[in-house]
Amino acid sequence: MAFEKIITEKSFPIWQQSMRAGDATFHNGWLIHGATANQSDTIREAMIVTYYPDGTRVDELTNSSRVNDAEVYLGGRKPGEMANSKLNTLVFRR
Repeated sequence: MAFEKIITEKSFPIWQQSMRAGDATFHNGWLIHGATANQSDTIREAMIVTYYPDGTRVDELTNSSRVNDAEVYLGGRKPGEMANSKLNTLVFRR
């Protein structure tokens, strides 16, 4: 896996923490993160909330995941366009 290679090459520390239903984790979106396989018969549900500054623009769509995210979560915005959509509304302005 690409992330495992990066972690090994850069000697990044690895931190693990078990979580229970209702727990939350907060981290920078650029943090390499993930979860072990769901070994139960119950669907693992999650909610993700991402905040970024007003005026943020869509970055280059360098892989299929980013293309999909821009289509689904940013209403099809293209690189350089404002990163706003019905799903990404302004929540605070100074």
